[in-house]
Amino acid sequence: MTDLPKSLCGLLLASHPADLGQDSLSPGDRLRNRRTVQVVAELDAVLARTLVNDPGLGGAIYSQRSATDANAKAGRAEAAAAEMQLRMDRMALACEAMWELVRERTGATDADLRRKIEEIDLRDGKLDGRIARTVAPCARCGRAVNSGRRRCIRCGAESPSDSAMS
Repeated sequence: MTDLPKSLCGLLLASHPADLGQDSLSPGDRLRNRRTVQVVAELDAVLARTLVNDPGLGGAIYSQRSATDANAKAGRAEAAAAEMQLRMDRMALACEAMWELVRERTGATDADLRRKIEEIDLRDGKLDGRIARTVAPCARCGRAVNSGRRRCIRCGAESPSDSAMS
């Protein structure tokens, strides 16, 4: 009886529905994946009935599956962090290029830039290296709209912006 749950566990872990991406599959592959999901559900039911007779085994199998799910989530989080780092690096490069152009064409100094950064940072009363978001009433419905949004989330009206950076 113990061989059955071990093989079921391997099959369940190898064909977990979350791992079955549907984006670039042919119709035949999608059909096979749907059938795989059905088989996994049937095997889950068999496994659940088996575990009634051996509850200790259930914890081991489901903790193994949880670890697999956690690994997949960690992989997705790492990919998202790498993408965010790439975007930040590109923005830093663009900012550096813009500053060099401004400095060359206007004669502004690094000290001028630092003072302006501090001035903007202090607009919310805190020198914390962050731009504060403000809240203003929507022109159409009057509800509060965060300055980071381009449209009111209640009525969809476009929010006018005073800044070219919004």
